[in-house]
Amino acid sequence: MEQYDLLVIGGGINGLGIAADAAARGLSVCIVEKGDWGGGTTSASSRLIHGGLRYLQYGEIDLVRESLRERGIIVRQRPHLVHPLSLLIPSYKDAPMPKWMVGVGLGMYHMLARDPIFPAPAPLSLQATRDREPALNP
Repeated sequence: MEQYDLLVIGGGINGLGIAADAAARGLSVCIVEKGDWGGGTTSASSRLIHGGLRYLQYGEIDLVRESLRERGIIVRQRPHLVHPLSLLIPSYKDAPMPKWMVGVGLGMYHMLARDPIFPAPAPLSLQATRDREPALNP
């Protein structure tokens, strides 16, 4: 009977990520999955690896730091699979969160990330926003 250092139950994104990390550290790993690899929740995911931006509004700074740290590890370990994706956050006059608050939050987020792979957030003019996303209704 073959023995393994680690048994991972579930071949979704979390199970496969844990298995890949353990194998990279020299552990022998066995993964068991009852269905198709990545066929459960993983198949319906957004396929985005985020750094926890939404946790800032709840004051979860430690969780943001942890998410950013893990995002950085994934980006560096698997650059052929993961790449930065620009994000446009529209700001409207009657938005639930004022523009200045979004700016402060994004600035804090970038400061916490301290990662040169990801560019600093920058506001866009109305015209630049329209050029980038013509279907957006200002």
